[in-house]
This record gives sequence, structure tokens and C-alpha cells, in this order.
Amino acid sequence: MFILCQTEYQIHRLSYEHFKFLNSLHHTGPFTLVTTVMGILSFVVGSKYFSEKISTTLSLVAGILSFVLSALQQIAKVQNFGPRADMHLQATVGLRRLSAQLASDISEDPNQVGGSLVPKKEKQQEEVKTYRQVLNQCLESCNSATPIAIRHVFNLVETRFSITSLSDDRIQQWKQAHGEPAILELSLYHTMINELFYQFTSRWFWYWFLPDSDKVYEDALKKVNELIQ
Repeated sequence: MFILCQTEYQIHRLSYEHFKFLNSLHHTGPFTLVTTVMGILSFVVGSKYFSEKISTTLSLVAGILSFVLSALQQIAKVQNFGPRADMHLQATVGLRRLSAQLASDISEDPNQVGGSLVPKKEKQQEEVKTYRQVLNQCLESCNSATPIAIRHVFNLVETRFSITSLSDDRIQQWKQAHGEPAILELSLYHTMINELFYQFTSRWFWYWFLPDSDKVYEDALKKVNELIQ
């Protein structure tokens, strides 16, 4: 449950940053620029310091910019980057709170809902049910699809990553540090998920051009191997 929550948290967090950048690049920035230029032209077009010919030209430019602004507004409605960023932000906030609660439960008792894949007690089953309901509410609050490149790289963790992905000597070191196999696996997955987020955000162009999923995964796995030396 904790790993699923952390995975969704990082996915929506990256999606929010991605759509927020696209909204600023394609909409907020151009809107601000065009509106500012139109405001300046509205003041200078009737100035006595300009000839009639120049004033006419400035009026024509202002008219063209008004059409450009209308086109940008229609494009913004179609692409919907701003509202999509807001939806991912809302999901991110909810998932962050849920992750914090799960982490607190794990630290108090590793055999609780976050630390055990199969809870045995009725109380634990009720906790799992409650956490799942909260998790579903967070995910359902976001109607925006996450970019495929972001979702795919985290899916690779489910299909490729395991303790066997790491070298035996480093696993032995972590067993000595963490003890319980369940806690060891939980810690490794948590480290891998956080490293995926770092590998995404460390690429300066990722806001615009999402990086290759396989490359991000391989770099993250390499870094995890280095971290547990």
C-alpha cells in the first residue's frame, strides 16, 4: 500500500510540474506578452509624437494581436494544460498526506498495513480498507491522464525491479542494516521510486521533452546500486 501510494504520488507530482510548465510556455507567457504589447499600443497609437502613417500601422498591429490573443485563448481551451495541472496538484496533495500517514504507521509497527503485504488481523484489514478508500478518492479526484512516458517508467519498477536487480554483496549489507526482509524490500522500492523522480527532474529539458523511460530506469537502478554500497 505504501509503495503504491508513493508511486502514484511521484507520478502525479511529475505530471503537475510537466503540465504547469506547458501551461506557462504555451499560454500564460504568450498571453502576458500579447496583452502587454496591446496595452502599450493602445497608449501610443493616438500619440501626437507619431505621424498618421505610423499610428495607422500601430492600429493595424494592435488589431492583428487581438486576433492572435483570441486564437491563443481557443488553443488554451483545447489543450487544457492549466486545469490539468490543477487536478494533478490536488491529487499530489492528497497522496502526500496519505503517504505521511502510512510512513508514520510503518515506523510505529512494521507489521502494520504499510509494512505487510498480507495483513492477518481484522484490525489491520480494516486499516487496509480505509487506506484504499482514501487512495481511491485521491486518484478519482484527478480526471487528467498522466503522460505515457511518466507512467511507463514507474510501471517498469513493477515489471523489472526486484531485490535480484541489485548485487548480492550490497543486499547483504542492507539486510544487516534493515533486518526484516519485508522492511528491506519496502526500503529498496521506496529508494528506487524516489530515484526515478530525481532522474526525471535532473534532466533540464524534461519539462518540455519527456526523457526515454528505459534510460531513466537504467540510470535510477545504477544510482540505487551506488547508494547502498
